[in-house]
Amino acid sequence: MDNRSRYFPHVLPVRWAALPSTRLLIAAVAAAVLLAGWHLTAPATHADDPSYDNPVTYGAAQDKITGITVGDIDADGDLDLIAVKDGQQSAAYLNDGQGHFFDGVIDDCAAQASVLRCFGAPDDHFTAVTLADVDSDGDLDGVALAGSGQSRIFVNDGRGSSSPAAFGFSLSAGRSLAAGDLNGDGSPDLVVGDRAQNVVFFNDGRGNFYSGRLDSCDTPPAGVACVGARAHRPSRWPTWTAMGGWTLPSPAVPTVNHRVPFT
Repeated sequence: MDNRSRYFPHVLPVRWAALPSTRLLIAAVAAAVLLAGWHLTAPATHADDPSYDNPVTYGAAQDKITGITVGDIDADGDLDLIAVKDGQQSAAYLNDGQGHFFDGVIDDCAAQASVLRCFGAPDDHFTAVTLADVDSDGDLDGVALAGSGQSRIFVNDGRGSSSPAAFGFSLSAGRSLAAGDLNGDGSPDLVVGDRAQNVVFFNDGRGNFYSGRLDSCDTPPAGVACVGARAHRPSRWPTWTAMGGWTLPSPAVPTVNHRVPFT
């Protein structure tokens, strides 16, 4: 006799194989719990919530934009978009006053000057951009950091057009950029995150910054302060010596540099 019938004689024997799969039952219960939880925790919506159903586009689909910032570069009271690119023409996309920007391929900077302002060259490899009034003339100048090659400042003429001036290392490996008055002299300085060495470039008060080599942080050039440590990057390849045989490359060891005070 089935043990279940022995202890519960009023219950007929049941073939357990005929019942729904235990796994299906558990899955159904879990789905119900999830749906109930979503219903209870779904965020409330309001009539004044922002909508992003119709995004405003700018530039072209094939643009390799590596950095972007906003600011009123042409002094017309609205915010423009400034985009730097890797191996393509960087540009400031001018706001038409209604929040619309040039949406297309840059093929003639002069002919498209009513909707954008080109800066740099198509073969520049910029990685970051910021805006600051580096020459204290009341308008925003552009600062473009190079991932390879020369970084540049684009001095604004007050109408959104600019002339370039070099700053930083001639062989930059920059990754990040910020501007601010670090030494309290009223002029914005530039802080650069570089793969080789993080550096502060001090403004001379007229919008000029050091441009050239950095041989040592122990005796840095005037207007330059090293920040943090510089990693020693040994060869990635094994080396051979007659006495010791093959030597595997050692891991990179950070070397702390002399830090120059912000004065």
